[in-house]
Amino acid sequence: RTNIPLIDMQHLWLFKMVVEMESMLHVSFAERRTHLERVLADMIDYVEIHFNSEEWLMAKLGYADEKGHHRLHDDFRRTVQKLKQDYDAGNHHSLSSLVTLLRQWLLTHIVIEDSKFARACAHDPQTTINASRVLIREKEIAIPRDQNLIYTYITARMGASGA
Repeated sequence: RTNIPLIDMQHLWLFKMVVEMESMLHVSFAERRTHLERVLADMIDYVEIHFNSEEWLMAKLGYADEKGHHRLHDDFRRTVQKLKQDYDAGNHHSLSSLVTLLRQWLLTHIVIEDSKFARACAHDPQTTINASRVLIREKEIAIPRDQNLIYTYITARMGASGA
């Protein structure tokens, strides 16, 4: 938990997607291929939205290690792209590697790197919440209906009203 409602909601959604992808690895290749490819494409798109959200908030809130965090995101993007290319080229084992990487990287990244950002924001949580609201309005970051309940729940637990 970062106590940044938008980021926490996105993290929960990313984990939901990883769990969905992991569960598909246990069925026959023919059964999972189309669904898994769609979920993977959605996941890659959503990771990009999430990274852009974090990077925008870091810039807006003056996070000291913004550039270092951005480099970690770029490294991850390159790794995912390489595994996706391997899969598209016919190496179907790279898909399970990609799912494992997503899970492990997200856990490690959130616990270590995103926690640093959360600690930097902890002194003024209302400013962080307000910055999230601005991001949603200015950058037109849409919170899909199925994610809106999660976002509302997180903001309510923090004692804040939803964006």
